[in-house]
Amino acid sequence: MALLKDEQGRDGPRVAYLADHRKYIPRLARWAYDQWREFLSSPERGIDQVLDSLRARLNHDRLPLTLVLLDGDTLLGAVSLKIYDMEDRADLSPWLAGLFVNPDFRGRGYGGMLVGACEEKAVELGMSALHLFTPDAEEYYLPLGWSVMERPAYRGRMVSIMKKDLARRAD
Repeated sequence: MALLKDEQGRDGPRVAYLADHRKYIPRLARWAYDQWREFLSSPERGIDQVLDSLRARLNHDRLPLTLVLLDGDTLLGAVSLKIYDMEDRADLSPWLAGLFVNPDFRGRGYGGMLVGACEEKAVELGMSALHLFTPDAEEYYLPLGWSVMERPAYRGRMVSIMKKDLARRAD
């Protein structure tokens, strides 16, 4: 998977595994907690739950895993591949989860770069489709080839559950 090679001396942002860049776990945990705390399964655990979840994603070739986008030593964003992302939707798997781009670097295509790398990794791992849920970014994912499956309430908020067929990426 060329996009995930951690090449030294390459200009511009690169996608890498969080497993190879563990020093970013605290910053990613803070971003995720601040952005999605209402969706935590154990709110009383707070950021510790997010830290534990990120530490569980330090994989290269199996789920769960997290990809990071770096420009030199600057962390631009991250995205994860997970087996499940909604406790009450165990019928859907796997999931793209936690797409986040540092607000200082938004509007430069980095989110799309992370989504593309996540989809590419899913294909590499033999997956034919991905799911995600979002409370407010449905319009972001539609042009990237995702479609809405349903719009349920989840943890007190209306969300969109979306799906992308990856079969065409494998061709």
